[in-house]
Amino acid sequence: MERVEKVKNLIVEDPENIWMEYDKVGDTLYIGFSKDEEEETIMLENDMIINIKDNRLISLLIPNFKEKTNI
Repeated sequence: MERVEKVKNLIVEDPENIWMEYDKVGDTLYIGFSKDEEEETIMLENDMIINIKDNRLISLLIPNFKEKTNI
Protein backbone atom coordinates (compact mmCIF):
# COMPACT_ATOMS: atom_id res chain seq x y z
CA MET A 1 0.00 0.00 0.00
CA GLU A 2 2.85 2.41 0.82
CA ARG A 3 4.31 1.99 -2.68
CA VAL A 4 0.95 2.79 -4.31
CA GLU A 5 0.57 5.97 -2.23
CA LYS A 6 4.13 6.99 -3.09
CA VAL A 7 3.41 6.64 -6.81
CA LYS A 8 0.06 8.47 -6.59
CA ASN A 9 1.63 11.57 -5.07
CA LEU A 10 4.58 12.11 -7.39
CA ILE A 11 5.28 15.58 -8.74
CA VAL A 12 6.51 16.58 -12.20
CA GLU A 13 8.64 19.59 -11.37
CA ASP A 14 8.77 21.27 -14.81
CA PRO A 15 6.12 19.93 -17.24
CA GLU A 16 7.49 22.12 -20.04
CA ASN A 17 10.87 20.37 -19.90
CA ILE A 18 9.83 16.77 -20.66
CA TRP A 19 11.61 14.74 -23.36
CA MET A 20 11.17 11.30 -24.89
CA GLU A 21 13.50 8.77 -26.48
CA TYR A 22 12.49 5.54 -28.19
CA ASP A 23 14.83 2.54 -28.51
CA LYS A 24 13.68 0.53 -31.55
CA VAL A 25 15.93 -2.44 -30.81
CA GLY A 26 14.80 -2.77 -27.20
CA ASP A 27 11.26 -1.51 -27.98
CA THR A 28 11.42 0.78 -24.96
CA LEU A 29 10.06 4.30 -24.59
CA TYR A 30 11.93 6.53 -22.13
CA ILE A 31 10.21 9.67 -20.86
CA GLY A 32 12.43 12.05 -18.91
CA PHE A 33 11.01 14.59 -16.48
CA SER A 34 14.22 15.78 -14.79
CA LYS A 35 17.97 15.54 -15.31
CA ASP A 36 18.42 14.68 -11.61
CA GLU A 37 19.76 11.29 -10.56
CA GLU A 38 17.06 9.00 -9.17
CA GLU A 39 17.08 7.80 -5.56
CA GLU A 40 14.61 4.96 -6.03
CA THR A 41 13.36 2.75 -8.85
CA ILE A 42 9.91 1.17 -8.71
CA MET A 43 8.57 -1.47 -11.08
CA LEU A 44 4.83 -1.11 -11.52
CA GLU A 45 2.42 -4.02 -12.03
CA ASN A 46 2.25 -3.35 -15.78
CA ASP A 47 6.07 -3.75 -16.10
CA MET A 48 6.60 -0.01 -16.44
CA ILE A 49 9.45 1.40 -14.40
CA ILE A 50 9.52 4.76 -12.66
CA ASN A 51 12.51 6.51 -11.16
CA ILE A 52 11.90 8.99 -8.36
CA LYS A 53 13.72 11.40 -6.07
CA ASP A 54 12.26 13.45 -3.20
CA ASN A 55 8.66 12.71 -4.26
CA ARG A 56 9.43 13.87 -7.82
CA LEU A 57 9.08 11.78 -10.95
CA ILE A 58 12.49 11.64 -12.66
CA SER A 59 11.72 9.23 -15.51
CA LEU A 60 9.34 6.59 -16.82
CA LEU A 61 10.39 3.57 -18.88
CA ILE A 62 7.86 1.62 -20.90
CA PRO A 63 9.33 -1.70 -22.11
CA ASN A 64 7.57 -3.57 -24.95
CA PHE A 65 6.11 -0.24 -26.03
CA LYS A 66 4.69 -1.42 -29.37
CA GLU A 67 2.97 -4.39 -27.73
CA LYS A 68 1.44 -2.22 -25.01
CA THR A 69 0.20 0.44 -27.44
CA ASN A 70 -0.69 -1.80 -30.42
CA ILE A 71 1.43 0.32 -32.76
